[in-house]
Amino acid sequence: MADAGTTKQTACGAHIHFFEMFSRLGSASQTVRIFRNEGLVFQCFRRLHNGDTLFRPLTASTAMRVLNNPRYAGAYTYGRRQFRRNIDGKRTLRARDIDDWPACIPDAHPGYISWERHQENPKILKANGR
Repeated sequence: MADAGTTKQTACGAHIHFFEMFSRLGSASQTVRIFRNEGLVFQCFRRLHNGDTLFRPLTASTAMRVLNNPRYAGAYTYGRRQFRRNIDGKRTLRARDIDDWPACIPDAHPGYISWERHQENPKILKANGR
C-alpha cells in the first residue's frame, strides 16, 4: 500500500481518477474500494506544518465530501450552510437547498467535472441509499 504521508502523486491526478472511477462505477463505496485495492492515496484536507500536501488512503467520508462539494465542478458558492444560535447560545449548522444559496456561480473556475455532472452526483448517491 502507498505511504500515507506525502508523495509525488499530484492532487489533480488523484481527483481526476476519483471522478472517472465514480462516473464509471456510480458508487462512492466502490470508488473507495478501488482506490484502496490499487494502493492509491488521496489528498487530505489538512496540510503539514511546512505547507506540503498530505496524502492518505481515501475514506468514505472524504469521497462523500468531494462528491457533494460544488468547488470540484468549478463553481463559486457562498452560503451553502446557515449558522443559527439556539436560545441557550449554542450555534447550529443547517445545510441550505441549492435554490437558497446567496451566491452560486457555475464555471467560475476550471473544475474536474461539469456543473451538470455535479448536479447528478446527489441523485446517484440517493439512488444508492446514501
